[in-house]
Amino acid sequence: MPAPARPAKAFQRLVRSRNRQVVDASGLAAIERAEVARGRREGRPRVKLATVAELVKSARSGRRLIPR
Repeated sequence: MPAPARPAKAFQRLVRSRNRQVVDASGLAAIERAEVARGRREGRPRVKLATVAELVKSARSGRRLIPR
């Protein structure tokens, strides 16, 4: 397999330049925490975040997005 032509940071910059709403692994973990926290409040395993805006906000903040 040939070596990459550019460093990984170059790829990350390219992706973010094309779509500002990219969610990385830490963002996915934040979404998981937010969904579980909502579920706990309702006595359920989780309540899924329903919109892209909620998902991105939760991923970006790193905090639990509980209120609907």
